[in-house]
Amino acid sequence: PATIANLGPGFDSFGLALPLYNIVSVEETVLPGSGIEINVINEKNNTETNLANIPTDKNNIVYKAIELLYNFMGQNPNELKITVKTQIPISRGLGSSASVIVGGLIAANKLLGNPADEKVLMSIATEIEGHPDNITPAFIGGMTMASWEEDGSVVYRKLPWNDEWKLMVCVPDYELNTEISRSVIPKEVPLKDAVFNLKRSAMFVSALYNKDEELLRLALKDKLHQPYREKIVPG
Repeated sequence: PATIANLGPGFDSFGLALPLYNIVSVEETVLPGSGIEINVINEKNNTETNLANIPTDKNNIVYKAIELLYNFMGQNPNELKITVKTQIPISRGLGSSASVIVGGLIAANKLLGNPADEKVLMSIATEIEGHPDNITPAFIGGMTMASWEEDGSVVYRKLPWNDEWKLMVCVPDYELNTEISRSVIPKEVPLKDAVFNLKRSAMFVSALYNKDEELLRLALKDKLHQPYREKIVPG
């Protein structure tokens, strides 16, 4: 599924899955020496989604994730055919890369006979993606919190979501890649801003458990990433 990450005050922590999907299939090819074949198909037939710049060789992010899994199991991937059917807009803040990383890993793990458990797959996926707030809801669905620990493991839990809270996603008509989005965030923030987000994070969790809309409205405020990123988001 697509995901919303950095939700409210939960920078690099809170994530939410959406009912919009990429479909990834992985199969071993029967012809020796046929190499890696990667196909990307636009399921939505959206001409604004640029697929031309997606690598179709070993630099592809799905292949890199699969290769890490194989290496973790002491193997090298054989000739593989990877097919990605995309419904999630690319570089629009909907976790398209996390979606295909997760899909590729689950498919490849199945192909290998399911040797890796969810925690191993989560760690590999986060290593590729760089942060767990998109990866976790893509793996287990729903509303999640996650923390990438210093030993490479990911601590994660599912949080309750009120089904009466409907979601509307506004997809911009321009791309904003993760590198640019990350580059505008300062390496250090004032203590008062960090404390502000601690308070809002506590409010957010309380609002979820108590289905408190008034508190949720307050809890979605943030001073760690939203003020800096709004400068590069027209409108």
